[in-house]
Amino acid sequence: MKILIVGLGSIGQRHARSLRRLLGTDAELIAFRQRKAALEITDTLEARPTEDLEAIYGITSYHSLDQALAQRPVATLVCTPNHLHMPVALAAAKAGSHLFIEKPVSHTLAGLDALEEEVDQRGLSCLVGYHLRFHPGLQKLQELRLAGAFGQILSCSFDFGEHMPFWHRYEDYAETFMAREEEGGGVVMTQIHDIDAIFSLFGRPERVYATGGRSGTLRMDAEDHATAVLDYELPSGSFSVVLNQDCLRYPPVRKYSIRGTKGCAEWDYYRNVVTLTEFDQAARVVYSDDALERSSLFLTEMEHFLNCIEGREHPVVPLSEGVESLRIALTVKQSLKERKCLSI
Repeated sequence: MKILIVGLGSIGQRHARSLRRLLGTDAELIAFRQRKAALEITDTLEARPTEDLEAIYGITSYHSLDQALAQRPVATLVCTPNHLHMPVALAAAKAGSHLFIEKPVSHTLAGLDALEEEVDQRGLSCLVGYHLRFHPGLQKLQELRLAGAFGQILSCSFDFGEHMPFWHRYEDYAETFMAREEEGGGVVMTQIHDIDAIFSLFGRPERVYATGGRSGTLRMDAEDHATAVLDYELPSGSFSVVLNQDCLRYPPVRKYSIRGTKGCAEWDYYRNVVTLTEFDQAARVVYSDDALERSSLFLTEMEHFLNCIEGREHPVVPLSEGVESLRIALTVKQSLKERKCLSI
C-alpha cells in the first residue's frame, strides 16, 4: 500500500512509525517535505540529529507535491502546519487519494466547502486527526452520557494548561506556527482537542463568549490564555460548558468535568482516571489505566484510518466534524477579540 506523508515533523514521523508497525514492509511510504530538518523525533519528543531521516523510516521523498501525487498514493497524510493544510488536502483529493488531515483541518473555513465536495464526489475516506477521540477516558465520559448517568446536565468544566516552551523542547516555540496568529497559532487552535472533545459529547453550542488574550510572558502574537463559555440548548435542558485553556501553566493539567441531576463525573487526563459520583452516593472510580501510553492512541487512530480506506469502518472523525470543531474554535477566537457573545 502506497501512502504519502506530507510533512515529516514530529507528527509526520509518529504516523510513519505507526504505519511501519501496522503494515511492515507492505507499506510503501513516500513523502513531500519542505523544511527537511535533519532530526529524528521520538515518541517522547526527543530529537536526535540524523543525516538521513528517510532511511530511518524507509521513505522515498519527492521534490514537489505534484511529483509525490503522481506516484498515485492510496492515501495522503497531511501533517504540515495548520495554514498549509488546505492546498495539500485539496490537491490530494483531486488526485483520488484518501485523506488523513491532522487537527485542525485548517486555520480558516476558506476552501473547506470545495474540499468536502471533492471528497464526497470521489467517495473518499477522510479522517481528521483528533487522537483524543480514541482515548478510553474520553470514551468513558461518552459512555456515561449515553447511558443517562448524568440525568439532566447542569454544567460542565473543561480545563487545560501546559507550558508551550516545553511542548517541543528541541525547537524554539516562538519560531513555530503555534505562536503565530496568522498561521493558526494560539492556545485555542493548537489545543483544539478540548473543543473537539466538547463537540463530540454535546454537539455544536448555540452561543460562545470568550475572554483572555496575551499575558506578555511568552514570545507569541496569538492568545496564550482563553476562557470560553459555550451555551447549549438541548431538548433535555439548557446548560453551559466553561472551557479554560492556557499554554502557561506547569505542571500540565487536563481535566474534564460533567455535572448533572443524577450524577457527576471527572476525567483526569494525566492521572488517567474517571471518577463517577452518583446522587447521594460516594465517588467511585469507573475507569483507570496508569499504564496507558500516549503513543498507543496514535497507533489505534492509524489502524482505524487503514480500516476506513479499505471500507471496513467509517471515520470516527469525518471531515464534516472536523469542520464543526474548527468553526467553534474560530468563533471562540473571534469572541475573544470582539469581547462579545457570538452565535454559531
